[in-house]
Amino acid sequence: MKNNISDALRKNDELPDIRNTIEEMILKSHLSNKAALTVDECALYTGMAKSYIYKLTHEGIIPHAKPNGKKIFFDRLELDQWLLGNKIKGDISDSDFIKKRAESLNKKASINYR
Repeated sequence: MKNNISDALRKNDELPDIRNTIEEMILKSHLSNKAALTVDECALYTGMAKSYIYKLTHEGIIPHAKPNGKKIFFDRLELDQWLLGNKIKGDISDSDFIKKRAESLNKKASINYR
């Protein structure tokens, strides 16, 4: 009986974490459908800290708008383009990577079967 009570208490302690996770997932899903994001929403959407978002806007690095000169908004599509704008290509192509990975796995397999 004591184990049942401690199990129930442990589950109750986990409920707020589960609830917060579900709420965050719903909010992120909602953000992907919005056209304009606030600073708080931008921070959640990008995973960056609010202070860093403010720094990027102050330095003019991140695309944003201030329609009334005070509140900051971000166009989600422009934000996506900005986030993906500085692509860095890998040193090897996908086919070369697959070949090298297959060779590595074959070497490991031959060592294990000796």
